[in-house]
Amino acid sequence: MLPKEPEASLLKEGLEAYASGKIISVRELRDFWNKKGLRSQTGESKGSAKGMSVSNVGRILNQLVYAGYIAYQKTTKDANGAMLWHWNVPFRKGKHEGLISLETYNIIQEKLNNKKPVMGNFSSLYDEHFPLK
Repeated sequence: MLPKEPEASLLKEGLEAYASGKIISVRELRDFWNKKGLRSQTGESKGSAKGMSVSNVGRILNQLVYAGYIAYQKTTKDANGAMLWHWNVPFRKGKHEGLISLETYNIIQEKLNNKKPVMGNFSSLYDEHFPLK
């Protein structure tokens, strides 16, 4: 698998900025990539009304392949719950060069798994006449 430019460089730049904290949210990363014109595999881009979606960005952030590694596990079940087939590709180095390091990938996963809601100061919105507003 060979990286396709300029997409590979844009992906790398965004992934590293997210891992480092320069970009702090998935939405901000989406906006960054849309502004740069990065397209998803379905062809969404800044030229479309919506651009790349947050779900596209979320899938990209979870792709181990961008770190140069692979792992895949898939099972399906029939209507009775019996397993029909199973693929098991254990975690291993791929035959391709990663865009980011495994360390960067792991930082991204930690950020995604430890998301805490950002709470603002809502006291300025309080109105004694409308306490539930």
